[in-house]
This record gives sequence, C-alpha cells and structure tokens, in this order.
Amino acid sequence: MTMALSGKVARRLSRLGLALALCAAPLAGASAQTLDCERLRAAIDSAPRDSGEAQAAAQLRADIERLAARADAIGCENQQFLFFGSPPPPECGGIKQRLAGMRARYDALRMRSADSGRRQAMIGQYAEFCGGDAPAGDEPARETGGGLARGGSEAVCVRKCDGYYFPLTPSMSGGRAEQLRDLCQASCPNAEVGLYSRAPRADISTAVSAESGDRYADLPNALKYTKKFDASCTCKKPQQGWAELLGRADQILTDIDGERPGEGPLTVKQADDRSRAQPDSKLVEKAPPKPKKKAKPAPPAISPLDSPFPDRDF
Repeated sequence: MTMALSGKVARRLSRLGLALALCAAPLAGASAQTLDCERLRAAIDSAPRDSGEAQAAAQLRADIERLAARADAIGCENQQFLFFGSPPPPECGGIKQRLAGMRARYDALRMRSADSGRRQAMIGQYAEFCGGDAPAGDEPARETGGGLARGGSEAVCVRKCDGYYFPLTPSMSGGRAEQLRDLCQASCPNAEVGLYSRAPRADISTAVSAESGDRYADLPNALKYTKKFDASCTCKKPQQGWAELLGRADQILTDIDGERPGEGPLTVKQADDRSRAQPDSKLVEKAPPKPKKKAKPAPPAISPLDSPFPDRDF
C-alpha cells in the first residue's frame, strides 16, 4: 500500500513539474522577446533621423549632371598635343573644383540617407514583432519662413497664362525662395509667372505654389500649353533676342550660386561665339608681307616767279 501510494505521488509530482515547465517556457520566451524589443527600440532611438538627405542627394545629383554637361559643352575635356587640338578654356579649372566638391557632398548625403533607411527598416520590424506603439517614422523636411510648405526641393517656374513650366537649376533649400522668384520672373519677363516646388523628377501635378501652397493641378490653365497654342502667351517680346532676355536671369543665377567670374552659366551670345570653330594661331601660316612700293620722286618745286605754262607766252 505504501509502495502504491508512493508511486502515485511520484506520478503527480512528475505531472506537476511538467506543467510548471510548460508554464515557465512562455514566460521565458516573453521575457526574451521583451528584452529584444527594448534593444531594438534603443537602436531606433540612436539611429539618425531622415532630415531630407534623400531629396537633397537627388537634387545635388541633378546639379552635378547639369554642371558636368556644361563643362563638356565648353570643351573642358579638350586636350592639346603638339600642334593638334586646343587646350580647355581657362574657366574649366574652377568648374572641375566645384564638381569635385559637389561629388564629395553627394557621397556624404548618400551615406546619411542609407543610415536613415536602416532606421525605417528597424521601425518596420518593431511594429511587426513587438506591437504596441512603434516609434514615429521620419517626416520629410519642410522649409518655413516664406519658403517651401509642401511639394519638394526642386524649384519650378510656371507661366500662368498657359501652364507651361520649366525647372530652375538651384534647389529650394537654403532660404532661396525670394531669389528664385526673381529668377523665375527674369527668365520669363513677358508673362505672369509663379514659383512652384516639387520632389525631384516628380510629376508636375504634385507641385505646389511657394507663395500660396495651392497645387499646380488647381491652376485654371494647368497644362493648357499641351492642348492649345496662345501667341500672346510668351516669355519674350517679339523681336527680342534671347541674349537680351536672359541677361538679368544669368546675373541672378550667378548671385545664387556664388560663382566667380568666368564660371557662370553661358549667355546665348557666349554659347554662339564658342560654337564657331576658332583656327589655331600656330597652324595658320602667316602671309608674306607685301613688297613696299617705291616712292615716286617729288616734282620740282615751283617758284612764284616761274610761269605755270613755260611753253606759252603771256
């Protein structure tokens, strides 16, 4: 009897131990999961937030491509060998230095943008596995103080009479809104224009006004230029040359970029002059000098007493 009781107690204790072990396992797993979520939350809090690096990098890349294209257009890759070819223009040295600096900033922005991408990935993991209140995601950077409210970092000039638009080289960053408004108007002085902004390479329908915040798509004449030509809606006056029209815009653009003389955007006249091939002075043979004509002997002086007609008798 005692042996039977002892066996029954042992079996009960065994089942109780198994139940306790099964109950303890979820508790241990929950504790480990809590610990992992705390570590993930700490990693998210210490990761750098997105402050617009991705958009800034995209805009800077577009600026690099434009400046590199300009350098190629004016012949910065020209090479001279003995009497063949021509050297690059003198302003190419400054342009290449600017390109090197812009590319270094672009690499730094890409690295910071990648760090921000990892933070977003960790936020997604936290929301999926840890539940509860996930850390807030990164809000896109927005300018204040008369600058950009929505839209993006790319500045766009819109001609209001027909909705025609064109991008402006500088970005909306750096509190440039007032200068960009002047640049927009100087680029199209014969029409009413407005400064808009959008994300780089985004559809124009996403652009918003820098003055009012209204969408481009809400303009009465949005995309009208694609459907109908209006001869009265032009950026330049009849008979006005592009060089004259863009002179003021070129100066504003130089002021915004802080470019040194000789490194600014080419005017229409400069581009036209440089498009004409200039002969190499070393290859042009100098024509032999023309022989000087022998001077004719001066006629003898006439005395006041001499007769102008010696064969006649007066």
